[in-house]
Amino acid sequence: MIRVAFWAINVGMLMEIVLSLLPIGLLQTYQSVSAGYWSARSAEFMQTDLMQFLRWMRMAGDTVFAFGAVAFGYFVLRLMIASKDRKDYHWRARNGLGSKLKSGAVRRGDL
Repeated sequence: MIRVAFWAINVGMLMEIVLSLLPIGLLQTYQSVSAGYWSARSAEFMQTDLMQFLRWMRMAGDTVFAFGAVAFGYFVLRLMIASKDRKDYHWRARNGLGSKLKSGAVRRGDL
């Protein structure tokens, strides 16, 4: 699961950069050099169809990134649960309850 999270987060970030952030930055740089900084930051330039399209293209990368973040969260949650179960097992073994638990004589609520 950690492998899926790693690749999804990294691929999602790469998609954000390549599909949206880099093209928008390059277009703003060109506009700034050719017409001035005020023009590159103006509402008229930022609301053009191309800029709107590029901003929406970021959503694909955001979705992949979010999937990776959820996968990482799931991995961490599973790891925390497994760690808790392992600690309970070792506590039972130290206190001599391991064999009783296997036979069903002592239930979890009885501890």
